[in-house]
Amino acid sequence: MFVAIINIILLHASKNNKPNFFFFLADDLGYGDLASWGHPTSQTPNMDRLANEGMKLVQYYSPSPVCSPARAGILTGRYPVRVGVYCANDTEACAKPELQNCCNGVFLPGMPGGLPSSEQTIASYLHTSGYRSMLIGKWHLGNDVEYLPTRRGFDEYFGCPHGLGACPLAACFPPNEPCAIAGNPDWAPCPLFSNETIVKQPLDMLTVSQEYTSVGKHFMQKNVNENTPFLLYYASHHVHSPQFAGIDATNMTQRGRFGDSLLELDIVFGHLLDALETMGVENDTIVFFTSDNGPSLRNEIRGGDAGLFRCGKGTTWEGGFRVPAMVRWPGKIAAGSVYRDMVSGLDFLPTILEIAGVSSGHVSLDGYSMVNSWIQKKPSPRTHFMYYPQFPQKSRGIFATRAGVWKVHWKMQGSLQCGSNNTDSVCLPTVNYTILNPPRVYQIMLDPGEHYPLNPESDDYQTALTLAQQALRQHNSGFSWYLYPLLNNGTWNPNLQPCCVPGCKPFPSCCRCGTSGDNILYPWLFSDSF
Repeated sequence: MFVAIINIILLHASKNNKPNFFFFLADDLGYGDLASWGHPTSQTPNMDRLANEGMKLVQYYSPSPVCSPARAGILTGRYPVRVGVYCANDTEACAKPELQNCCNGVFLPGMPGGLPSSEQTIASYLHTSGYRSMLIGKWHLGNDVEYLPTRRGFDEYFGCPHGLGACPLAACFPPNEPCAIAGNPDWAPCPLFSNETIVKQPLDMLTVSQEYTSVGKHFMQKNVNENTPFLLYYASHHVHSPQFAGIDATNMTQRGRFGDSLLELDIVFGHLLDALETMGVENDTIVFFTSDNGPSLRNEIRGGDAGLFRCGKGTTWEGGFRVPAMVRWPGKIAAGSVYRDMVSGLDFLPTILEIAGVSSGHVSLDGYSMVNSWIQKKPSPRTHFMYYPQFPQKSRGIFATRAGVWKVHWKMQGSLQCGSNNTDSVCLPTVNYTILNPPRVYQIMLDPGEHYPLNPESDDYQTALTLAQQALRQHNSGFSWYLYPLLNNGTWNPNLQPCCVPGCKPFPSCCRCGTSGDNILYPWLFSDSF
């Protein structure tokens, strides 16, 4: 008994005083998709648990309305155009990835480039303070080895670096139910990387969530055992199309296949939350949850729900940027609380750095630390936000500005992501790039759905315009875009697709390995119950 007591005392004495960080990123999850955020048929008990135990950020803005730039903004604390994630001037969306003189808007397999090596990520900053970091899942900031997470500050990586819809698709639900979309049958199978090595190709969509969860739990346990502070950044493929799920979530909801996919996302999140508790570090770990952008409405009932907001993914209307976000910090942030001031994904990095006691040095950040705002419920230091479009170009600049309670649309453009059957005409892909004259203005606190534009002759309109113009000038003062655009910076090259058997033929269908069920690198992978 005496020895046991001494061991407990030594354990607590040796425990590092730096908090851990667990960042959980959903894909294409809309503001109205979670049960605790208002959806009547979604089953999300673990995300609802986070809402009850932490704080809901109800005026949260993603850095972008699409995947790659949003992730760049979250990880660097800088607007995506600062780090090169933008398109060349006078380019429109590519009808096919293979085409030239157009822009895909994200880093697809076969595209050269990715997040520049000059950029610092949350992981690289924390590394200087003794943190170990791991990214699991969808990276989407470059597919070549030189652009993988392990080359951008993360100590470990396990996942598929791009979206699963960019591959030939087999079964998405058990026992062998086809996926709802065709994917790209002529492209390389989806690879599963461990650090910089492909260990399985194609990955199995019916078990990949279980694999990701097991790897995440073991990463956390290893660092807890070694008394090392950690960052686990889990970037899920759910609920982006194609929706998929394993046996534990299939046919378990009232919301069809989208609901089943969402339930699997929730199950994974719950297992990782439970692991923190089992390891005894629940109170020492700050949990962040959000989505990369709004829902892909072109997939209709399998595309997500933007709630009360207009349009969705790909647009600069609120539905493209406003997504659910929550944070839990036991003993610091009041459980079950709601923060109603403006917050952006750009603010996560400076917030984490302040908590960890790490400086960003001379890097120009576009985010603000929210530590005092969340703990003491003080007003947000963020007073404005800039809406860059799905396909940013220097020549077109910013499409909309949020300044206090006002939102001013300077320009607009529809998006393929909102679908051709959308009943709201401003969302449609047929809406070409348009400079609005006069600009369209909304009082976003009173009209978050952007239904009632202000009369240009009104005093409120002039007030809003003046404040937005001031915010725009302040933002542009000293702001610089990256030297050149990295999206489609070069010709799409099928030979750049990740392949575990380099030089094999016929390429890329020959890119197959690790599918026998054996896992030499992770022999414990399926020993954990899911």
